[in-house]
Amino acid sequence: MDKIIHFLTENLYSYMVPICIFCVYRIAVCFMELGRIKTLREKKGVFRSVRSQYTEIGTFTLALVGGILTCLIPKLWFVFILLMFALGFIGFRIGRNKGTETDNIYREVALEMKKMETDELDGHEEHPALSGAAGLIQDFSIDFEDTTAKDAEDE
Repeated sequence: MDKIIHFLTENLYSYMVPICIFCVYRIAVCFMELGRIKTLREKKGVFRSVRSQYTEIGTFTLALVGGILTCLIPKLWFVFILLMFALGFIGFRIGRNKGTETDNIYREVALEMKKMETDELDGHEEHPALSGAAGLIQDFSIDFEDTTAKDAEDE
């Protein structure tokens, strides 16, 4: 056990610096994914879930704090590694809650937009447009029905 503790103490920077760099990398990637999702949502008006991105941002941000503290004060490395895991779990919970709230807001907005879009389509189109011969026949039959109804009223 002493050999393991000695190895971990001697090589602290060899494994903690890459862990901290990985945390920064994951945070950056999640923010880029959020930007891409925002662009898709604005362009297509489609709901995209962002819960997992917020969860990862919360987890890796608070874990990064513990990792930096471990690198800054290497004498207390064991305490700060435990703190890193505890902060990561707390960040996971915070990020998941924030992501769920954000998803609920975007879901409501997407449903409202879809409802407005369908109401707008229902108001403009009384008869669905058909293509080909079926559309041509339907157009003539609608015109014929309208003229016969007008002729019946005139008599």
